[in-house]
Amino acid sequence: MIMNSRDTAILLNMVPEISPLTCAAIWEKWNDFSPLWSMNAEALRSLGFTPKALSAWTQIKSECTALLKQEMDEAVAQGIEILTLADCGYPNKLRKLTDPPLALYIHGDLTLLTKNALALVGTRKPTAYGERCANKFSASLAGLNIPTISGLARGIDSIVHVSTLRQQGQTIAVLGSGLLQLYPKENTNLARQISQSGLLISEFSLHSPPLLFHFPRRNRIIAGLALGVVVVEGDIKSGSLITAKLALEQGKEVFAVPGPIDSLLSRGPHQLIRQGAKLAESPVDILEEIPEFAPLVSSLNKEVSSVTEELAALSPPEQILLELIRTEPLHIDQLSARSHLNRNDFSCTLLNLELKGKVKALPGNLYIKV
Repeated sequence: MIMNSRDTAILLNMVPEISPLTCAAIWEKWNDFSPLWSMNAEALRSLGFTPKALSAWTQIKSECTALLKQEMDEAVAQGIEILTLADCGYPNKLRKLTDPPLALYIHGDLTLLTKNALALVGTRKPTAYGERCANKFSASLAGLNIPTISGLARGIDSIVHVSTLRQQGQTIAVLGSGLLQLYPKENTNLARQISQSGLLISEFSLHSPPLLFHFPRRNRIIAGLALGVVVVEGDIKSGSLITAKLALEQGKEVFAVPGPIDSLLSRGPHQLIRQGAKLAESPVDILEEIPEFAPLVSSLNKEVSSVTEELAALSPPEQILLELIRTEPLHIDQLSARSHLNRNDFSCTLLNLELKGKVKALPGNLYIKV
């Protein structure tokens, strides 16, 4: 049986033994995958098929009708769209990649694929400072109707998605597994919320497990869909630095949020800054570097002015305490000692900041800035 180019792309995508670069070369040569059905083993080897790839492709061909029907039926039942390189609706941003995904499984608002967006990525185990920065940047971008992109992972990724949704913004989650094999499991409800107003996207077939090598691959899609990538926190070996590297290779802007010099999770962003990434202390630093977003800077400056005025409205003791709780949770005894306030003034001031939503108490008498 000879299938059309679209169906062939979906089936090829189910064969991990076939190199994405091999598939990209075939597409560049013919703009069509259907010739593969009539090619013998020798011809396929000349295209780059390894013995393992040949064996896997032969197996897929023998079951192609049933496999394709099952995949398509499940996608339709779950409201999932499948876009392949053979479809005119395939995003041009990803066609430009050296190894574009053969197929994209999409659940949600497809118009987001054409909108100007920013990616925010970082460690799976952020500090309180990293959480605060991710919240601040994501909320500001959502307030300007700029879609955010991340990877649905624990930590910074999840914070980006949640913060965007809280501001009624749109967010794109790029998965390292199939859309019917969500990972991590605790983000299942978050994924459902994203699909209702934003977009879930994966290049892996519906039931693909979250294999280790999937995550570096999905990072090129995160970078490819964005006009710029912002790294919030991450160690030197963090996957977020892979995303930054891919963004640079794609000619995208890369930004890094500086952190405390004694934090291991500042090493990644600081290395990026040394290598030429733009330091991002606020969303303004990002928007003014990207022409498509430059007109929005004045709106964000007004927001910053509003926050400055709000801080100015605090009493001097409140400003002192708020300044002390800058990066990491601080114990109440340390906070009291560093503030140099008497006990009564300190207690009243700290309570006022809590009531105003400026600080938050954590277990163990620790306090963080909200």
